[in-house]
Amino acid sequence: MGVYTLKEITQKWKKGTMTSEQAIGQLLQVVIELNGRIGVIEKRLVNGSSSKTVGGIDK
Repeated sequence: MGVYTLKEITQKWKKGTMTSEQAIGQLLQVVIELNGRIGVIEKRLVNGSSSKTVGGIDK
């Protein structure tokens, strides 16, 4: 099961192709993903890191 974007979740829920329970589950997955990304940014700020990464891979 993949994680949908907020727009996709809203569209699917409005169309009735996703139940309220499914939408809530998908929203929680989005929140969890964003929380992880924020954690990475916070660590970079605290450590003064200026390396650029995409998906945790140094570029």
